[in-house]
Amino acid sequence: MKTRFKEGYAVNFQISSHHLYMLNSAAEFLFGSDIGTLSKSLLYSFFIQFSLAKPMSQSSQNQQQIFSTQFSCAFADVQMVTALQSWLGCLWLLFEFWKDRIEETMKFVYSFLKPTIAEGVWKSQKETEEDNMVTLLDHLITHTQDPIIIWDEILNLTVAGQDSTTTLLTFTVYMLSQHPEVLHKLQEEIMTVIRPERWPTYNDIWDMKYLWAVLNGRIYIILVPFNMRESNKNMTLLPIKSSSKLYFIPARTRFIYTIFVIHHHIDLWGLDIGNYEVLNFNPECFLDERLYKYLTANPFIFLPFNAGPRICLGQQFTYNETLFFIIKLL
Repeated sequence: MKTRFKEGYAVNFQISSHHLYMLNSAAEFLFGSDIGTLSKSLLYSFFIQFSLAKPMSQSSQNQQQIFSTQFSCAFADVQMVTALQSWLGCLWLLFEFWKDRIEETMKFVYSFLKPTIAEGVWKSQKETEEDNMVTLLDHLITHTQDPIIIWDEILNLTVAGQDSTTTLLTFTVYMLSQHPEVLHKLQEEIMTVIRPERWPTYNDIWDMKYLWAVLNGRIYIILVPFNMRESNKNMTLLPIKSSSKLYFIPARTRFIYTIFVIHHHIDLWGLDIGNYEVLNFNPECFLDERLYKYLTANPFIFLPFNAGPRICLGQQFTYNETLFFIIKLL
């Protein structure tokens, strides 16, 4: 980043963190392979490359950018198509009557995953029974040897891990850039708990209350807007107010709930939540009396990663990766 700033160019933080940092972190966590994207240079945006007096040569472009760019773009293309399929419902088959829109893209994705997963399988087979399983791939191999199941599970969590963490990291950095008072206070906490000459430990991260408040404050106002579930049996929901009636939901009922509304509901978060100033970035609400009055008393009013048996499997991974990155950045 310093190199880009000295050159006089801005850094596209979201693209760079997605292509370089999160892609490498997800690969190492899920199947124990270092794909080397952290050693790549930060990506120039398309418009900056176009305006460069001496653009990078094709060979240099390939060496520094083509790997992470193509792989991440392939992920993005597949996600766009599958999102469209979800919106179209059963009609999506008509739109792909002549051609599978993700077939070629998935060939590229699998061309990367296949040798990487094969390497992980080989490493797992070399380990003794006493060795601890440290990756998702290690865990999957103990339950199945079907390559399709392994590929699909790895791909599913790779997509989810990149998106959620990149979004959280990008908007957190953006919020800090717009609120210098929060940034300075966070820097003071980091310098107090962790000296610049050492790496943060897991205990250090848990001890930094203001850092956690900053992260939760970001998630509170910018998050996945809605979610959808289907009941698997007849159920009755209790009302928020004791004077209200019970809600009966029959089995196989599909319902959509808006997490943003839940996070800004007066009955759940108090009367001051009706003031739209609450949409401002305010980490203090996760440190003062409001934390114990509302959230501690009812943890289900804060659902950035959902809750219950369907809670996001990558919640702790997302938190840890984002917290570690912010500590090293500041």
